[in-house]
Amino acid sequence: MIVMRVLRKRAGLVLGPVIGIALTGYFAYNLVEGDRGLKAWFRLNQEIRTATADLEATRAQRAALDLKATDGWTSETDDVKRRYRAFGGVRLCKAWETMPQITIAAMEKMAVGGGVALALACDWRVLGRDAYLYVPEVKIGLNLQWGALPRLITLVGPARAKRRIFAATSSGIAPSPASCTSRP
Repeated sequence: MIVMRVLRKRAGLVLGPVIGIALTGYFAYNLVEGDRGLKAWFRLNQEIRTATADLEATRAQRAALDLKATDGWTSETDDVKRRYRAFGGVRLCKAWETMPQITIAAMEKMAVGGGVALALACDWRVLGRDAYLYVPEVKIGLNLQWGALPRLITLVGPARAKRRIFAATSSGIAPSPASCTSRP
């Protein structure tokens, strides 16, 4: 009995420091090597520095490309070049309109300005329940661009086209399915 008490007492004296050293070692290891330790923190900081440097390089490259893209705008003194640039949307819509394949414009939410013109250039227009077409040019007194007005007149007729354009609302410029015509 006395031997057991002595063993328990000595085990208590030894076991406490051993557990303390083990816990200290465990926490020290996780402080350095764990997934939230110092090594992970240094690695994450290095990745952040690399990503920041890449971002700055990309921004500088983008700025250089933006400047390069706009260089031709100010130096265009030739009226023919300016006209060619101004009628890019007309050529785009004409290309879609004359394409031999069947073209379908499927719209979910909103089509504004050039999006309306492009939709009118397609063979079929399919609108979702929340879709609407809006031409803001009309409210400020501009003509529909990209050849949209002749296409609208061809699709719905002059009277309905005038009603749609003069109303200048953000709803229903698209023709009804009954008024769609096929290509010749």
